[in-house]
Amino acid sequence: MMKAFLDKNEITYSLGTGKEKFLVNYYINHDLVESTIATVTFYMNNPEYVDTITISDLDSHKYHTGFSQHYQDYQFDETQNTFTIHGAISQKHNNMPFSVVLRPIV
Repeated sequence: MMKAFLDKNEITYSLGTGKEKFLVNYYINHDLVESTIATVTFYMNNPEYVDTITISDLDSHKYHTGFSQHYQDYQFDETQNTFTIHGAISQKHNNMPFSVVLRPIV
């Protein structure tokens, strides 16, 4: 799923790391709370099994900035060319769910 997103957007990676700027929309309990262009880093041991993502330009005191398939659900919508990270309840957000939508900058 993540490899399909990286390939579709022609994101290159070296030594297991890919980095690119994306439009990032951050939702808490389905409400948009942040919309910005941010650097997103994909960490991979094997390009077929991308696991960890970080967003360095978000305030880590207010938002989650690191994600893993072990703790969040990843979803790639090829038609919309978006990659969504869904998180269950979070203590950073008063135990409300969150999602982060990555969209290429055009």
